[in-house]
Amino acid sequence: MATVTAYNGNDNLKRCGVDIEYTQEQILELKKCSEDPIYFIDNYCQIVTLDKGIQPFKMWDFQKELIETIHNNRMVIGMLPRQSSKCHSESTVYAIRNKKTGEIHNVSAKEFHEICNKDL
Repeated sequence: MATVTAYNGNDNLKRCGVDIEYTQEQILELKKCSEDPIYFIDNYCQIVTLDKGIQPFKMWDFQKELIETIHNNRMVIGMLPRQSSKCHSESTVYAIRNKKTGEIHNVSAKEFHEICNKDL
C-alpha cells in the first residue's frame, strides 16, 4: 500500500510526521520567514475571494503595524474591533443570519471550519 503524504488529498499540504528534506536555499528562506512575519505573509499567505478565487493576502498598514508590534514585543494588549482580521479560538461562536428568511444560526468556529473543509 502506498504511503499517503498529502493532507486531505492536497499535495501542497503535508500530513503530520512526514519527513521533508530541505535544500540550503529553503532553510535560509524558512529562517527569513521566521524572523520577518510581514515577509512571510506577503510571500506565502493567500486568501480565497468569491470574485477572484485564490489571491495573495494584502495587508492594510494597520495590520502590518499590529503584526510588527506583536512580533517585537513579548506582551501586547490591543483594543481591536471584531473586523480587524485577527484570529479566533475554536470556541468562538458566530451568529449567521439567513438573508432570505432572517433565521439566525449560532455556529462555533470549529464547526464552521469543519463544514467549510468537508468537501476539500
